[in-house]
Amino acid sequence: MRILLATGLEDLDREIRHSAEERDAETIEIVGECYYREAVVSLAHQREADTIVLSINLPGQADMVDLLRECRMADLRVVFLPGCRDDTKAIDLARKAVALGVYDLVWDPVSPAVVVDRVLNPATLAEAGVDPDEDAVEVPTAGEKGTKRKAGFLGGLFFRRGTFSKTALLMRDMPAITVKSTKQFPSNKVIAVVSPVPAGKTFIAVNLATALSQMGYTVALVDADTRQQSIAAWFAMDSVGLIEALKDDDPLSYAFQHPMLPELYVFSSDLHSDKVVPISVKSLANFLNILHEHVDVIVVDTYRDLNEPVTKTVIDMATSIVLVADLDFSHLIKLQVDIDKIEDTLDFDKFSLLVNRSIKGQNLKVSDAEKAVGLQTDVVLPEKSKDVLESIKTGIPAVLFCTEIKTALNLLIENLIRKGEYCNHNHALESIR
Repeated sequence: MRILLATGLEDLDREIRHSAEERDAETIEIVGECYYREAVVSLAHQREADTIVLSINLPGQADMVDLLRECRMADLRVVFLPGCRDDTKAIDLARKAVALGVYDLVWDPVSPAVVVDRVLNPATLAEAGVDPDEDAVEVPTAGEKGTKRKAGFLGGLFFRRGTFSKTALLMRDMPAITVKSTKQFPSNKVIAVVSPVPAGKTFIAVNLATALSQMGYTVALVDADTRQQSIAAWFAMDSVGLIEALKDDDPLSYAFQHPMLPELYVFSSDLHSDKVVPISVKSLANFLNILHEHVDVIVVDTYRDLNEPVTKTVIDMATSIVLVADLDFSHLIKLQVDIDKIEDTLDFDKFSLLVNRSIKGQNLKVSDAEKAVGLQTDVVLPEKSKDVLESIKTGIPAVLFCTEIKTALNLLIENLIRKGEYCNHNHALESIR
């Protein structure tokens, strides 16, 4: 049996793994731990899992009943942890699970040994202990033949790329995000935030840089899109110094610093100037090299045109690339077309896909964004329009007062840290000098 753990509880995952090894290591193989509801099925297929240990505690935006249904439609067996037996909501959820062919229920308080026993000894309907909810839609049980869920209306248009982004975010053996005194990012860490469509790219760059500074890292946020100067607007900056900083060996003296963020240095152009001051490839490369001597991490907000020379330079120099997508149909079309044009020049191992739900779409799904760009989603940013508007009005990054946005970006940072352990492109910095 190949088991994917998706409980959302690090200690429980560890104990289940230990119990499985002691009980029957030859029969049970734990193939990984999933950290987000939206990634359960895709990660199960990637790891060739046949059974999911799934808990109601698993974080994510997806509805749990929909996730159970998706697992069953994918012929995945589910050992389900619905919560407390005396909780009416847990009982209702368990009844829906049973109606979907999920009979293996383990109630709180959860014992790892009981979970392993249930993995080894599948329950019958009678042993489930609750009656199925007749309103739930039944699907074929594991191993039986049946009709698989068909792709959505975009299925024929979008396709998956042969190379996928690493899904380190989804591996549950990573440490929890806390403020750390020991730096985890490798040297010469450059994070490029890119998107060829208006999907909230600058909002992500601003809040990602802010979240990093809140975690104890010294961060430089660079606005490499001098056509828009959007970063200046997000911080309500009263001073800018990017052009001056490009010419000086002491760039931090020209940075804007928000009074609430002493570890964040912001470089942008004048928001109110009609003159676009171009940045040369050479000057930007030299600037980033100098910044490495002063900060732990550099976050670069790029121009939308992925083929533009400065943007291409940033992508080449970056150790991590955050591709921002939303759920707007026309945006996904352009996203796919633009990525296709330069696909052969991109290292997809460096990419992390962030889907921004704050941008209104046409009822599309996260999976549609994945199909458009050919990458698996690392993080879904929740829809928080009021908080975004409040951020614009006050010039205070939303990550400082919106818990949901902070949680999503901390997950993204966790992924970037893990990728940085094996993805080092220092040679790119040297070659561009």
